[in-house]
Amino acid sequence: LEIGGEYKAPVGPGEAAALFIVRRTQSPILDYRNRLEPSGLVEVSRSDSLVELGEDIIRASYSWRIGEGQSLEVGGEGARNTLDQTLTAFFDVNRDGRLEQIAIPTANAHVEEARGELFATHKWAVGPRLSIESSLNYEFSRLSNSYPFSPERKLSFLKPRLDARYRVGADQYRLLVERTVSQLDFANFVPRYNVVDDKIDAGNPGLEPEKVWT
Repeated sequence: LEIGGEYKAPVGPGEAAALFIVRRTQSPILDYRNRLEPSGLVEVSRSDSLVELGEDIIRASYSWRIGEGQSLEVGGEGARNTLDQTLTAFFDVNRDGRLEQIAIPTANAHVEEARGELFATHKWAVGPRLSIESSLNYEFSRLSNSYPFSPERKLSFLKPRLDARYRVGADQYRLLVERTVSQLDFANFVPRYNVVDDKIDAGNPGLEPEKVWT
């Protein structure tokens, strides 16, 4: 399920814009593993998981001209991301033809991120050949989960960006300097059934976003 909307309107010397997005995803997975024995087909493992993802985003900005060939946009974004998972698994641990339920730490897992971002972007058409775009984003978030050994965490990052382009005839020369911060994949936080090794891989709720200078 995805619902969204966007609105733009002239306000004063510039334009205001706002949007919202609501997403919900549900993924049930039932996995069986069998082995052929002389006595017949024997079930050696079974896992049943249900993953529910949620994402809510609201963003607002205001842009206006600040001079000849220049514009400035400022705004903010708020987001809430969640993952809920239930997982049960049964293995034939001692190969006796009967499945035993495996104890899974945090079989009912909940992960939640509340994230905010403030941004400002300056665009400048210096001339017919040169254009410069610079921006500064400040991202802050709070991560919580249902793991008793993993306390709530707060993260914050500055993300500057400079993009200069110079055109000579049909050629364009570009200089880009930026710092990017990846979005976390909550699937790596929670336990998962490894279909290759036929075992449970524990999640790692202590992961942090990857930070890269380019």
